[in-house]
Formats: sequence, C-alpha cells, structure tokens
Amino acid sequence: MNADDYLESADKHLDEKNYDGAIADCTKAIQLEPDNSWAYSCRGSAYGRKKEFDLAIADHTEAIKLNPNFAEAYFDRGMAYSNKKDSIRSIIDYNDAIRLGLSNDHLTAVAYYNIGVAYHRERAYSSALQNFKKAYLLNPNDKDQERVKRAEYYCDRAGEWEQKRAEIAINDRIDAVKRQREREERERREREERERKEQERREQEERERKEREHREREERERKERQEREKRAAIEKYTEELRSNPNSASAYYNRGVVYRESNEYNQAFNDFEKAVNLESGNSNYREALKEIEKVPEIKEIKLKRAIEKYTEELRSNPNSASAYYNRGAAYRESNEYNQAFNDFEKAVNLEPDNATYREALEKEQERKERQEREKREREELERKKRKRQKIKAVALILKIVVLGVIFAYYFSQLSLVPDDGYMGGIPEGSPGWLLFLVERVEVEESFWWAIFTMGLPVGISSILIGIIGIVLKSGSGTFIVPISAIIAAIVYAITSANGFWGFIGYLILFVIANAVFAVPGFLMSVLGLHRAD
Repeated sequence: MNADDYLESADKHLDEKNYDGAIADCTKAIQLEPDNSWAYSCRGSAYGRKKEFDLAIADHTEAIKLNPNFAEAYFDRGMAYSNKKDSIRSIIDYNDAIRLGLSNDHLTAVAYYNIGVAYHRERAYSSALQNFKKAYLLNPNDKDQERVKRAEYYCDRAGEWEQKRAEIAINDRIDAVKRQREREERERREREERERKEQERREQEERERKEREHREREERERKERQEREKRAAIEKYTEELRSNPNSASAYYNRGVVYRESNEYNQAFNDFEKAVNLESGNSNYREALKEIEKVPEIKEIKLKRAIEKYTEELRSNPNSASAYYNRGAAYRESNEYNQAFNDFEKAVNLEPDNATYREALEKEQERKERQEREKREREELERKKRKRQKIKAVALILKIVVLGVIFAYYFSQLSLVPDDGYMGGIPEGSPGWLLFLVERVEVEESFWWAIFTMGLPVGISSILIGIIGIVLKSGSGTFIVPISAIIAAIVYAITSANGFWGFIGYLILFVIANAVFAVPGFLMSVLGLHRAD
C-alpha cells in the first residue's frame, strides 16, 4: 500500500469513529511520505476527535509548516484551540483559514461563528456580533439568529467605554500572539537554515573526504602498479643479462628503471657498466654523467676514486699522478688536510709540474686563510672577555667611590641643626622665589652647606671619570648625576621646614651639585667614548 491508500483507509476510520485506526493509518502514510501535509492534518483531526488537543495542535502545526496555505489545517487547529478555551489563538487561526479560503461556505460560516464565540467569551461583544452576523449571512439558521440577538443584547447592555476597552484588550493580546508566532517562525526558519547549512557543510566534508580517500587510493594503486611494472622490467632486463652478460642496452635500460625508482646506486652501477661496454654511445655517457650529479653517487664515486688511487700507490709509491688524483678526490670530499698532504707529496716527486704546484699553492692559501680566520675569532673572543672583566671592575670601583661619598653625606646629616641650617622658612612666606632671594643673603652656614654638599660630589665624579678613562669603560657614567640628585633631595628634606623651603633648598643643592659634578661627568663621558 502507498500513502494515498493509507489516507483513504484513515478517512473511512474517521467516518466510523475508529480514531485509533485512523491515527495508525496516518502514521504509516507519514512514514512513507514524511512531507505529506494531508497525512499530518488527518492524524491531527483524529487526535482532536479523541480530545487529545495538544497532539492535534502539534500535527496541524506540522501540516502548516509543510504547506503554509493549507486553510483546513488552520481551521482544525483553531478548533483544537477553541476546545482548549484558548480564544486568542483560535481567533487568529480561524481568520487565517478564512483568508486562505476554505473549501465551502459551511466551513467558512462555522469559522465566523467560532470566532464570534471566542470574542463573546472574552466580552468583546461588538466583534462577536459582527462575526455572528457574517456566519448567519452565509448559513441562516435559528441558532445563529439567536446568537446574533444575544450578542446585540450584550452590546446594548455593556457601555460604550467598556466595549472599547474590551476590544482594545483583546486586539492587544491578538497582536502579542501574532508577534510571538512571527518570532517563533523566524527563529524556526533561522534554526532550519543553520541546520541546513550545517548539513550541507557535513555533506561537503563527507564528499571531500571520500574524494580525498578516492584520490589517495588511486594514487596508492598507481604507485603500486608502477612499482610492479618497474620490478617486472628489472626482472626482465636481469634475465636478459643472465643470458647475455655483455648486453650494454640491458644494463642501460635496467639503470633507467633503477633511476626512476630512486635507486641511484644500482642505476650508477648499470650506467657505468653500459659505458664500459660501449664507451662510444652518447646516451650511455649522458646518463652516467647525470647520475653522477646525485650527491650520494658523487660521494660513492669519490670514495671509489680514493680507494683506487690508494691501491695504485701501494703498488707504486712514487706515482706523483696517483698522489695528485687522490688529493683532488680528498678535496672534493672536503678532507682538506689529506688533500694538502697528497698535493705536497706529488710536488716533491715532480717539482716541475705546474699543475701539482698550483694545486698545492691553492691548498696552502686555503689552509693559511682558515688558520688566520681561526686566530681572528679567538682574538675577538679574548678581547670580548677582557672588556667584560674591565667593565665589571670599573663598575665596582665606581660603586665603591659612591658608597664612600654617601657614607660621608649621612655622617654630615647628624650635624644639621634641628631647625635646618637657617631655621627653615618662616610661615606666611610669599613663595619660593622670595625664599631663595632672602636665603642668599643670610649667614655663612648656608654657603657652607652648599660647599660641603657639592665638593664631595665633585671629587667623586672626578674619581669616577678617571676610572672610566684609565680603564676605557663607560659603565656607571650616569651614576654621578643620579647620585647628586638623590643627595640633594636628602639634604633638602633635612635642611628646611615646609613645602616651599624644601623646594628652594632642593633647587640650590641640585645646582651646586651639578656645578661640582660637571668635570667628572665630562671625564666619564670621555671614558664611555673611549670604550666605544
């Protein structure tokens, strides 16, 4: 049976009031056709007649999702809401059913009638009266006429203001439900769109994964097939060489296969044998020349050359050419000491050979250059370590000098009177400028304070400058001005009362220290310049 057969059977069950049978048939139809809106609506009607209104509403809602223009689904859902006494939602659904167009006037009249009942339940008698009249016009009968008269009675009985208030209240509630439905519908569409995109993304990833696996499988199979073909070709040429060991073409062809398989050592051996058998063949010589450019083959070739010339020297220790050729091989292998020794022996055996002398001279120059670069690096490292030691000693000496000077400063602080050198600044002073002007003209203790403050700074700065010049170190160059400022702050705090007194003394002490510290600071800068 197909879905239509099950739906036809469900209609018969509904006529026979066999609602469970109708529900079962509709469920089977849905399983066969999940997008069949009639199947959901039919099952919703069966649930409604069983008074299972929530299930009925759910099925009618699904039918509306599948077919937004399904007027009968709106009507049936409105009936379910009416039975649940949800006047607002029933009014909205009935109005949507009427707007979309029901299949006959009887259903339209029932819709208007039920809308009127819902308005009447909410005491909106004016709207109820309008809908009852519309129902009566479509389907005149005594019951609807009675409803119209009753609604007119309630309208006359209720005051005009009460009617307006009821109409406003129910319209606001209808608008609120509509907005809620619109929001829910929008969220549902957004959710479905996200799910659709997510599903598309997963499907795309799955397709890409399958395509990737397919390509990898094809690539693997291709490589395996090529490997089998290469092994078969190697076996073929090997078998040919068993029957004809002097076949240059067989060696060459097998070497080509080895080369394509990145088996360079075997390829080199085969190309070399092919050239030995047919030295006049340009293809064989070119193949051997190209394979010799591979680093590992070059290394093998050099090792063979060294072994060859070493064996030659065993049989002929006085062969200058053997020493020269082995030296050249050593040089290519970056074994420069052995190369130099062999070139030297070749020159000793044949002093007049210009080629041997030139090779020896080049190796001698390279050896001297390497030794010179090594000595320069060692000298730079030695100087660097020496400079670091000198900088450390200079910094320590400068810190010691400053330590002694600060010890002197703090010993002098104990001699400062409790009220400062001049008794501080009187209360009501007009400002620090006036304070400075007045203090310049006072007793000698003030100038003595300046002298005892600045002279140690000058002496320490000169000592630090001498250390920097002698040791050629600029370490601690800016210790002098920083220490002078710190000392000035300490003296200013202990020499004056009040904020302006502190500011005045601080400026004078900083000026005094700066004057005394200038020579030493310049000497320190000179030491820094010499260090650079």
